[in-house]
Amino acid sequence: MPYNDYQYLLSTLYSVYSLPNTVLPFLFGSLVDRFGPQRVLLGLSACVCIGQTIFSVGVQTRQIWMMLVGRAIFGVGGESCGVAQASITTMHFRGHELAFALGLNLCIARFGMKRC
Repeated sequence: MPYNDYQYLLSTLYSVYSLPNTVLPFLFGSLVDRFGPQRVLLGLSACVCIGQTIFSVGVQTRQIWMMLVGRAIFGVGGESCGVAQASITTMHFRGHELAFALGLNLCIARFGMKRC
């Protein structure tokens, strides 16, 4: 694949992931209040797993459209999971050591994204 096409594809994959995350965390925040964080987190985690599976199959078969669909589904649950996780953490650590718990949650999440 030529370098320019590769860069365009890489940017498109990131944009398809990021686009849902500009609005959906606000929507899922209200859904957390309505249905509870455990149910919403379960649904968002399912979106992440399904999206990553579709993306992986798209990479294996070299189907760009499948990669884009997988990234879009992954993007629906990606950043919105943080909203539900923060809600669960806040409920559990209410009144004591909340800042440490939220910081630890963020640190572990970011540590998992680092590459060697």
